[in-house]
Amino acid sequence: MRNNAPISIVSVIFLIIFWPAHGQPLEKSTHEAINLEIGQRTINEFSLNSFLKNQLGLKEGINENLKLDPVEKTVLGWVGEGGKTEDEPDGFGQLFFNKGRSNNHFHNPLKTWGEAGLNDTVWGLRFTGQSSVLWAQNPNQNAGGKWAWQDARKYYYEGLTCVDKIARDSAFANTFRALGQLMHLVHDASVPAHARNDIHIKYNYEKWLEDIRTYEGETFQGFLKNPISFDKSILDINPNSLASIPISKIIDTDQYNGDNPGITVSNAIGIAEYTNANFSSEGTVFSKEFPYPALTSVEKADYLIPHPRDNSKTVTRQYYKKIGDGEVGYRVATVGFLRDYIMKYFKDYTGLETKALDGGVLEDYASRLLPRAVGYSAGLLEYFFRGQLQVTSLPIFFKNNLSYIKLKIKNLTPTKETMMNGNFILTYRYTPKGKAKDGSQDVFGRAWALNGDLFVPCVELKYYEKEGDAMEVFFRMIPALSISKEEYESIQFMLAFQGTLGKEEGAVIGKYFTPGEVPFGEEWDKGLTGTHAWGHEGVNLFMGNTTNGYSSNIIMGDTLVKDSVRYANVGQSRTNYSWVGVFCCNHEQFKDIFPIPVTRNTSLMFKIDQMWINPIPPFPGEASHWQGLWLHFSNGYALQFTQPGQGVYEGNTTAIYSFNLGYNILGNIYSLFEGAGIKIPEGPFTLESISLIQVLFSLGGKLPWEIEYQQHMEVDFIQIIEPKEQ
Repeated sequence: MRNNAPISIVSVIFLIIFWPAHGQPLEKSTHEAINLEIGQRTINEFSLNSFLKNQLGLKEGINENLKLDPVEKTVLGWVGEGGKTEDEPDGFGQLFFNKGRSNNHFHNPLKTWGEAGLNDTVWGLRFTGQSSVLWAQNPNQNAGGKWAWQDARKYYYEGLTCVDKIARDSAFANTFRALGQLMHLVHDASVPAHARNDIHIKYNYEKWLEDIRTYEGETFQGFLKNPISFDKSILDINPNSLASIPISKIIDTDQYNGDNPGITVSNAIGIAEYTNANFSSEGTVFSKEFPYPALTSVEKADYLIPHPRDNSKTVTRQYYKKIGDGEVGYRVATVGFLRDYIMKYFKDYTGLETKALDGGVLEDYASRLLPRAVGYSAGLLEYFFRGQLQVTSLPIFFKNNLSYIKLKIKNLTPTKETMMNGNFILTYRYTPKGKAKDGSQDVFGRAWALNGDLFVPCVELKYYEKEGDAMEVFFRMIPALSISKEEYESIQFMLAFQGTLGKEEGAVIGKYFTPGEVPFGEEWDKGLTGTHAWGHEGVNLFMGNTTNGYSSNIIMGDTLVKDSVRYANVGQSRTNYSWVGVFCCNHEQFKDIFPIPVTRNTSLMFKIDQMWINPIPPFPGEASHWQGLWLHFSNGYALQFTQPGQGVYEGNTTAIYSFNLGYNILGNIYSLFEGAGIKIPEGPFTLESISLIQVLFSLGGKLPWEIEYQQHMEVDFIQIIEPKEQ
C-alpha cells in the first residue's frame, strides 16, 4: 500500500491537531440531504410516501411521527437521521481505536470482498475496515448500534407485529433509521475515495460537495434531479459467495475486473464498479494501482473557468477530458496547477507536472456520481419494500362480535418473486369511541390460527397470475372482539409475512387492511322486528291462512323459532312466511335497505339449527311440504337452502342447496350460482329480498288427512358480507 511508514508520535500529534471534521465519507448533512430528497420523491415508480399510506396504513405517510425514546421524528426524519448517524461514532474513536463506523464504508471492487475494505496508511497511521458490502450485511456490528440489513428486517417485523404502540413506533423508527444508514453506504460507494481505498485526509470531493450543498443549493439540487436507477437484472446475477443478501449487488456485481471498463457504462453494474473505473480520488489520479481511468482514456482539452480573483472574468485552464474506456465527456483531472510555469521555464522537467482535482473536475464528477447515488439508494429502499400483498378480508360476526376473519391473499410483488417457507401473523388495532384519535389510546391485539397457533404457515405463494395462485386462510379472534361501529372510531389489521421472498431469506412483507362490511346482518337480538324490517306471518304479515292450523314466529334467546301446524282431518294449504325486501306483496314497510348490490366478492353466511317436518311426507318428490331459506335476486335468480325432501323446483334460474344443520354456512354468492351451473349475466346484480318460508300444500288423494303436520325451523343468524379488497 501507499505510505507504509511506521507510526510515529509526530504523526499522531499532527492528526490530533489537523484531523478535519469531514475526514471520512460525505459530510453528515450531505448524506442526510440526499436521503431526505429520496424519501420525498417518486423514483423508478416507487414512492415511499404512497407505500406507507397504502401498504402500511400510516395515514401521514413520510410525515408520520415515530418516537424512538427519547426522540420523536417523522418517518422521513428517521431516514435522514440514518444517513447522518451511519458515521457515528467517528473522530478520535476511529483515529486511535480503528473502530469508527466509517472505517467500514470502503469497497474496492477490484479486490475479493474479504479484502475489499479499507486498508490504507496515512502519515504512519494504518486504517482498516470491513468492506461496506459485508458491513451492510453484518448482524454483529460493534460500533454505534446494529443497523445491518438483517437488523432492518428484524425491526420492520417487530413494527408490523407489535401489540403495543410505544414498542411499535420505536421499531418502525429503528427500521427507517436503519434504511437511512444502509442508503449511506450506497452514497459512499459513489465517492471515488471509498471505491479506491483512499482515506483522503486532503482537500476532497466530499468537502467540496458539502460546500456546494451549503452555499450553492440550487447547483446541489440540480445534481439530484435526474437519478440513475440500477437495472434490476443485476439482482439475478449469481451472488458472490460472501453475499447473504441480493442487495449487495447494488454496490458490486463482480463484473468489472480492471480490464473491461466499457462494461461500467450501463446501469447494470454495481455503483462501486462504476465509480472505481471512471473516476479518481485525490490520492489515486492515474495511479498504477487502478487501471482506469488511464492516461490512454483521456485527452487534454481547454476549458473556460471563472477567474480565481474576479468572478466577472474567465480564464482558460487545461484538463484531462475522458474520451474512452467507459464513461466519457467530462474532466477527469487538471493537467496540474504548475504546468504552464514548468512548460515556460523548465521544459526539461515536465515530469514534475502534477495531476489534480479542482472544483471544475469535482463538479463534473458530482453531475454523474450523485444521480447514480440517488437512484441506487432509492433502489435499495424500493427493494426493501418490494414485497406487496393484496388482501380480500371477509369478517365473520357471531352475536355481534367479530369472531373470525377470512382472508384471500394474493402475492403482487412487482418482481414476481415467490413467497415460501414462511409464516403469516395477523394483528389488529382500533380506536374506541371517544378516545384520542392520535392512536395513543388504541387497543391492540393478535389474531390466532384456527389450530390455536399464532402463525399460519405459508409453504409457497406464487406471484398472482391466475385464480389458483391465491391463498385462503382463517384467523380467529380470542376472545371475540365485542365491537360495533357504535363502539369504535376505526379498526385496522396488519398482516405480516416473514420467510423467503425470491432469493432473500428472512424477507418481511406487511399489508394493512380494514375489514369488509356487513351490509345486512340479522342476529334476532332485537326481537321479532329484528335489526331489519321483517314481516312475520301472523304478527305483521297476513297471507290468507284459514283456521286449519296455526303459524308461530317467536324469539327464544336470540333465535327465531318458526312453526307451521296443520291440524288433522283438514287438507287446505298453510304457509308461514318471514320476509324482508322488495318482493313481499308490495308491502313497502318491509323494503328495508333492499335492493343490496352484489359483487363477485359478496358472500352469504347463515346458521339454521333445526329444519324438520313431522311426520315426514311419504311422497317428498311431489313437494307436498317444503321449507327453507330463500334469497331472491334481480332478473328472477334465486338461491334456495333446504333439507333433503323439503325443497321445491322453481326453474332453471334457482340454485338449490342442502346444508348441514347447526353449522355456520359460508359461501360466495356468484360461486353458489356457478356451482349449480347457472351463469349470472353481466351488468348490475342485486339482492332483492330474503325469506324464510314454510309451506304445507293442499292434500291430494295420495296423502293421509287424519294426521297432524308440523314444520319447525330454528334460525340463528343471516348475514350478507361484502369483503374488502385492498
